[in-house]
Amino acid sequence: MRKALFISIFCLTLGSCKSSDQTQMDLQPLMEKHGITGIQAVLAEEKNLSNKFNESYFIYGEGIADTTVFQAASLSKVLFSYVALSLYDEGLFDLDTPLMEYYDNGRFASGQDSIYARMLTARHVLSHRTGLKNWAASPSSDAWPTSTITFKKKPYQESDSTIMFTYSGEGFAYLQHTLEHLTGKSLNELASQYVFEPFGMPNSWYGWRDSFEGQVTVGHQEDGTPVSVVRYPRANSGYTLMTCAADYVKFLEQLAHGGALKEETFQEMITPQFEDDEHGARIYEDLPISWGLGVGLTDDGALWHWGDNGSFKSFFVIYPGKQAKIMHYVCNSRNGLKILPGMLENFFPTCEEHKEHDILKVPYWIECHYR
Repeated sequence: MRKALFISIFCLTLGSCKSSDQTQMDLQPLMEKHGITGIQAVLAEEKNLSNKFNESYFIYGEGIADTTVFQAASLSKVLFSYVALSLYDEGLFDLDTPLMEYYDNGRFASGQDSIYARMLTARHVLSHRTGLKNWAASPSSDAWPTSTITFKKKPYQESDSTIMFTYSGEGFAYLQHTLEHLTGKSLNELASQYVFEPFGMPNSWYGWRDSFEGQVTVGHQEDGTPVSVVRYPRANSGYTLMTCAADYVKFLEQLAHGGALKEETFQEMITPQFEDDEHGARIYEDLPISWGLGVGLTDDGALWHWGDNGSFKSFFVIYPGKQAKIMHYVCNSRNGLKILPGMLENFFPTCEEHKEHDILKVPYWIECHYR
C-alpha cells in the first residue's frame, strides 16, 4: 500500500459540515479506489482579509515529495493568461484588435480559413471562441511548427451569436508567439518576469530544463504501468508547464485577488465572455458554467480549470471573496480525473448550511467535453 503524507501547516476547514481531519482521512481510500499512483493536493484558505493563506497538503505515492515536479497540462493556459493580461495592462496589445495586425505566423490555410484568421483576437483566444481545432497536429511532434491551421467553425462575431465554445490550445500557442514577437522575449522569460519570480515558484517552467532531471515524476497508464519521462522540445503555453502543487498554489493565491493586474482587468478576466442565442454565456446546455479570459467560471463565483496530458491530470478551483478558498491537485495517473467528483465533494460539502456548489457540476462537463 502506498503511503500518504499529510503536511498540515495550519488547521483548515473549507466548510463547516466536515473538519479538515475528516477530509484528510477520506482521501487515501479515494486514491486507492481509483488506482491513483501519485498526487500532490493542497487546500488553502485565506486568513481574515490578510492575503495570507492557511495551507494543508496531501502527498501520496511512491517517491512523491512536496517538490516533485508534475506536468500541469492545461493549467499552463491559466498562468499564461495572467501573463498575457499583465502585458495588456502595460498597453502592449488590445484584446479586440485582430492578432494578425501584430503577427502573422504563416500557418493558416488559404481561402475561407485565411479570412477567419484575420478575425482572431486575444479575446477570442482566451475565451475559446476562435473556432479553431484544439491542435493542427500533435504539438510535441516535429511536424507541428509548420503544420497548417484550419478552423472547425467561424470565430465568434456579435452579428452571428450562434458560435459556440470551441476549446483550442492552438489559439493559445498563436497568442504566445504573438506576444513573444511583440516583446522580443521567450515564454519562460515572460512567465519568470510576471509570475515565477515575483510569486516565488522555483520549481516551475514551461517545457524541460536540466534541473528537472531526477525531480520529475513519470506518468502512469490506467493499470499503473509507468510511461517514459517526457522532455518537451518546445515551451508551449497550452500544455507544457512543469510545476508542483506547492508552487502552483502560490500563483492561485495571487490570482484569487487579481495579483498585480489592474482591478478592471481582473474583473474582465472573471466575467463571462460572449453569449450565444442558445445558451447565453453558458458553454454547455444548462450547466452553471461559463468562460472568462483564460479561466472557467461558475454561476456561484468559482474560478476553475482542469488539465489532461494523458498520463497526467490536474485541477484547481478558487472561490474568491473576502476569505478566498482554493483546492488544487496535480496527479501522475491517467485515472486522475476519476477522483475529481470525490475530491470536490470532500472539500466543498453540501449540507443544510451549504447549498450544492456549482463546481460539483464541472466533472460532468469535463466528461461531456471528451465524448
